[in-house]
Amino acid sequence: MADHKVRHSAWEPLTLLAECGINPRVVTPGPDGWHSAESVAKWIADQLNADAAKRGITPKPDAGTTGRSAMTPQAAYDSGRITAKSRTDWEQRYAADPAGTAATLASLAPVWDNAAGRPVPGPLSAEEELDILDDALFGAGHSERSRQRQRDRETEQAITEYRAIEQAERDKANEPGLTDDEHLRMFGQERDSD
Repeated sequence: MADHKVRHSAWEPLTLLAECGINPRVVTPGPDGWHSAESVAKWIADQLNADAAKRGITPKPDAGTTGRSAMTPQAAYDSGRITAKSRTDWEQRYAADPAGTAATLASLAPVWDNAAGRPVPGPLSAEEELDILDDALFGAGHSERSRQRQRDRETEQAITEYRAIEQAERDKANEPGLTDDEHLRMFGQERDSD
């Protein structure tokens, strides 16, 4: 690769192609004669399209850029792309500009579980995935960071249990309880005055 003009953004994709057994010298550079991430991506797309054409498959347009489907506010609400609070605003926008609003709604990612009334859990970050793998390989508590995560989980569990106990006590305090006559009938004696 020393005789090729390669931009920094193209090193990783070209290295990956080489690891897959593809000679990086066959990759066509960009119009300026330099390899870049864009020129490598275009070369890969051209190869995939040529392969698909040989097999008689018509490639579908990229739904993320060109072939975006339309979406109504109701469908966006059902899929968690909008919340009940913003729904009327989106319906007004849709009434004013159906095509533009439908494309915008289709581009939104689902983030809210409208049935449960809470956010949809997002994908794990790379750091969280590595933490899970480390714990699986080496066991929880193998490093200071792992021990801190374990302490955080235990603290969160304790807080959750404490809140449940407090809520049960509040619920119990709001119950009407036994009247003096019911206490006398049930226990055969008058209630002690505290």
